[in-house]
Amino acid sequence: MCTVTVIPMGRGSFRLVTNRDELRDRPVAMPPREHALEGGLRALWPVDPVGGGTWIGATEHGLVLTVLNLNLPEGPVRGSVSRGGLIPRLLGEGDVAAVREAIGAMRFDDYAPFRLLAVDRSKELIVRWDGGDLTVEEQGLRAVCLVSSGLGDHRVAARLELFERFRAEHGETVSMQDAFHGHVWAGREEISVLMSRREARTVSTTSAEVSADCILMRYRDDAGMHPSRAIDRTDRRERVSC
Repeated sequence: MCTVTVIPMGRGSFRLVTNRDELRDRPVAMPPREHALEGGLRALWPVDPVGGGTWIGATEHGLVLTVLNLNLPEGPVRGSVSRGGLIPRLLGEGDVAAVREAIGAMRFDDYAPFRLLAVDRSKELIVRWDGGDLTVEEQGLRAVCLVSSGLGDHRVAARLELFERFRAEHGETVSMQDAFHGHVWAGREEISVLMSRREARTVSTTSAEVSADCILMRYRDDAGMHPSRAIDRTDRRERVSC
């Protein structure tokens, strides 16, 4: 379903990028816009018109969440509750520590397996639900890559190795990250980062960049690059760019 990377950018800043892989007949998502959370907290996220949820969101406090399907070797596990609702539900928690506490109080029996990545200016949280067991891993802000595929997550493990090679050769830079998310293996398009196969493909790429002053979200799909959306943390105004 997705490839997600995070790179630190110094002084608590970071950039998260996600390629969204979906079935070709899935309706086009709505680009990011501002949403108001409880208490007046401002957030940015795109909207999946099927379930009304999202796969990535960012708040003015600098918390970014993204969710990926977890595809187990033994085959798909169905759920009655959309995973796309997790991010709007958790974004109001404020930071990674609060998200971890909220996750501990939730039940996921009705959710299909997933991995949730939460990042703030000092920590990262990786939550894994396999349909039976919940595991939570917290770490400091660092480069990370997560991958998933409807073919089976193990089938796209080569993306993880590719990310490490890109980091070693080019450093943890925006240009490296963008090149990685646009990478295609000739003859292996079905497992590439920019994926394409008969029934599914990468439909969009979204980046969320968090700095001391600004939250910036960029979104590209078949229509091209949409206007950037940003929240200035100093005066809380939404802008086209920072």
